[in-house]
Amino acid sequence: MLVDTHTHLYLDRFSNDRPDVIRRAVEAGVERFYLPNVDRRTIEPMLAMERDYPGRCFPMMG
Repeated sequence: MLVDTHTHLYLDRFSNDRPDVIRRAVEAGVERFYLPNVDRRTIEPMLAMERDYPGRCFPMMG
């Protein structure tokens, strides 16, 4: 199992191709994506990815 421990796929720059990026990563063996928070503005996009990809995307805040 491959795990991406630091990805910001929730950022706007990935809005147009996010599903394709995730699909290609999964096809390459990546099973989980850990999403580190940047600031207050990125909390909701992170949580949306968790909802859209349950069991695959995990928000991180600290």
